[in-house]
Amino acid sequence: MKIKPPTRDEIRLDDLKNEKAEVDAKLLDLDNFLFEHRGGLEYEEKRLLRVQRTIMYSYSTVLVERITALKETIRKYYEN
Repeated sequence: MKIKPPTRDEIRLDDLKNEKAEVDAKLLDLDNFLFEHRGGLEYEEKRLLRVQRTIMYSYSTVLVERITALKETIRKYYEN
């Protein structure tokens, strides 16, 4: 059986997985920062950091959806 080289979609999938790992790491760092400084931050600082966290979490969720869709595309490619 001939092995197909990675397609552009498979390369994009790896890029998306790497990007998601980076976003998740930053999200974890932000959560740790907020936990460690829960009593020492001003209200406005906390609010801005929580907004940033919400945006990053949403982006992580979108990345999961894109990864899932791309996996389906790749699966269909190999079925043919």
